[in-house]
Amino acid sequence: MEEKKQENGQFDELSELYLFEELFKFLKESTGIAITIAYIALILSSMAYLHVLYKAFDISIGQYITFEDILATPIKNPDMIVIFCAIIILLYVADAGNRFRARQEIKYANKKKPFFLKILLPILWAPKKRNPNFKITAATVTISLATYIFVFALHEAEDLKSGQGTIVEIALADDTTVVNTTLLGTTINYVFTFNSDTKESVIYAVESVKTIKKHIKPKPTKDPAAVEVKLDIQSEASDDKIPDE
Repeated sequence: MEEKKQENGQFDELSELYLFEELFKFLKESTGIAITIAYIALILSSMAYLHVLYKAFDISIGQYITFEDILATPIKNPDMIVIFCAIIILLYVADAGNRFRARQEIKYANKKKPFFLKILLPILWAPKKRNPNFKITAATVTISLATYIFVFALHEAEDLKSGQGTIVEIALADDTTVVNTTLLGTTINYVFTFNSDTKESVIYAVESVKTIKKHIKPKPTKDPAAVEVKLDIQSEASDDKIPDE
């Protein structure tokens, strides 16, 4: 009986655990620090994503970026901001789920649970104590972010290697033109490309590039001879339909 009361006491703590209430309190009291931490997290995540992506093309991106490039990485990779927002929404839902589970466990501590709760409550499992709950939350965020970085960066690299990226024509300062090359990205000082035919990565200094324009595939034109033959066939068919006088 004493053990049961102790278990319910742990659920009491979990039932009033508002992770986001404490987070919002921190944001309100230390807004500058919170924004700085969030932006640093975005920068580190974006840089990790770019490192994995460019490494697939044998490019060490860290050698070609400046401090200004590093600061701009979250802006150039808006997907990372979307992922952060998705994780926050997921944590909010998990936070509400934790409280719901704990309150139902307290409510039905000495009563038989409805069938749907027997299925739902195990899905909403969370540690009963506060500190393990925080640790698992932090671990979940880290693992989710790392999975996104590695899986989706490698997937994007495979798409680019197969020629599914932006195909461009680059006019160089020496009046030569590079056509049908995939644009990987740019920094303040460099342009990164990949030729899906030769499977080679080429890096151009910005000062050596005159223009970059998207390559537009010409629309396929019909063979004039084929059109003429088709018209002749249609003409003969029309003659066959004219009744004899």
